[in-house]
Amino acid sequence: AEPTVAPVAAEENVAEESKQPAASVAPQAPEPAQSQGELAAQASDTMEEVTAMSSDLALEKTKRDNLTRLLDRKKCYECDLSGLDLSGKKLKFADLEKANLTGCNLENVDLRKANLKGAQLVGANLKNARLDKADFYKADLTDADLTGAKIRKTLFDNATVSGTIGYEGDGALWKAGDSF
Repeated sequence: AEPTVAPVAAEENVAEESKQPAASVAPQAPEPAQSQGELAAQASDTMEEVTAMSSDLALEKTKRDNLTRLLDRKKCYECDLSGLDLSGKKLKFADLEKANLTGCNLENVDLRKANLKGAQLVGANLKNARLDKADFYKADLTDADLTGAKIRKTLFDNATVSGTIGYEGDGALWKAGDSF
């Protein structure tokens, strides 16, 4: 017959462990107080963050106000609309002279006969936009995407068009020095 191990041994170990005093946890020393210089630096960092957030909120409010003005009056001279999604908007005859439309989504927007003289459209998405008879005199269309855009009788005199893609030559009026 094989010897059996008595379960008593395991129970004795548990009993012995429970008789041992609990390990004491040494109290941690309090963290040293921060110097006035460290506190001032933290306060300064916090103030910079708050100021940056306030500035961002003010800029967003300005852009919303500009967008409201554009949609209500079809005018937004020298306004900042950069980065906004204006896709599908009806902006026929809009006056966006010198407006900042950098990085805007203008896909399927109607800008027929719009004034975009001197406007900044760097990296703008103008896919399938209606740009017939719009005026882009001295506008910056660097890296803009005009894929599928309607640009019959559109003026691009002295416009910056380097890196622009999607132009299919369907009737735009070009001046010397303009190229795609």
